Amino acid sequence: MRRKRSYSGGLTALNGISFALAFLLLAVRDGATEKYWLAAGCTVFLLAGAFTFPVLFRIDKLLLALVNFFAALSLLLVELAIPDRLLPHLLALAAGYACLFCFLGLGRAAPESPAAAWLSAVLALVVLALPLAVSLPGSVGPAACVLLLLAFPVLLARRQLLPASLLVLLALCLMLLRGDWASALGLALAFTLLAWSSSGSWLVLVASVALAGGLGWAALRFLPNLSPGLLSWLSARNQAIAFSGGLFGTGLGLGSSVDFSESASVLPLCLVGEQFGSVFLCCLVLVLAALLLRGVSIAAASRRNVSALRGMGAVILLSCQVLVALGSLLGWLPLPAAGFPLLSFDPLSLVSAFALVGFLSGIHAANQSDLKEDTHLAMLAH
Repeated sequence: MRRKRSYSGGLTALNGISFALAFLLLAVRDGATEKYWLAAGCTVFLLAGAFTFPVLFRIDKLLLALVNFFAALSLLLVELAIPDRLLPHLLALAAGYACLFCFLGLGRAAPESPAAAWLSAVLALVVLALPLAVSLPGSVGPAACVLLLLAFPVLLARRQLLPASLLVLLALCLMLLRGDWASALGLALAFTLLAWSSSGSWLVLVASVALAGGLGWAALRFLPNLSPGLLSWLSARNQAIAFSGGLFGTGLGLGSSVDFSESASVLPLCLVGEQFGSVFLCCLVLVLAALLLRGVSIAAASRRNVSALRGMGAVILLSCQVLVALGSLLGWLPLPAAGFPLLSFDPLSLVSAFALVGFLSGIHAANQSDLKEDTHLAMLAH
């Protein structure tokens, strides 16, 4: 426990000092009073929240420190590149923290009844169908995946594989109709692995892969918006900008401007590569990998079958978003609708990533409660 606390305390101090200096540098360079207030507000929030949130919400300090790091970095990138979107991004971060604490409670004691599962499923399908009727900013796929993560683990744990498969199949169809292939890929991968782990049957794995592969082939064959020639790819200019900073970057606030006329899903990574360099970009991926490994250990330590499935589902969804974003940055994959987890300019993607981390935090809190109960019972036995 001492080692974990030292890690979280060191990350908290590093967050506060680093981002205070970064925002102050921008404020001194531009001479803008509001940037001094932004520097002070960000530093106070990072330091105060690191000590008050674990007490108020029983959130894991290490997870909180990692989330705070990405939140502050995304705010810094917005201030560097698109300062006119600073207020909407602040509101998205506020909504993200609200979802983090809300889903922390759900992860700790989420209802596991079939009625609650089907309610979450219906809400997810409504969210996916809503853009077909009205225009919405951003992608609804990640938000629907979060809601489905409340639903199909319950059905899988109760051996209701056929209803869960039909539910996921319908959700995948709605995602593919919108052209959100990345969210469909993450959901299909999560469902396939969780269905296999819950049943323990290789036949289920083969059937799930065949079903997902058949649906993917049909989508590529009959949906024009998923034709490889019509999908959006990262422009050569933005890809060159992403690697123009070399190993250590051009410097904070220096360098050429990123073209925001195309999809903004991986543009934060382009800014990181330009401003801070490839070394920092690799460290950023390693930091998120540490968060995902922490999530794997939390899910594996859960005694409740549904909680373990939800935890592993959250890790799979976040991992898929990371791999797709990196593949798009390197020019290997088309641009996804959602961005890099916790570092996205898309409000719905950002809030959804916070919610997934909240799931993991809630499962961790439940695991800690179980350990305390075991310790108490052991003391009574002696």
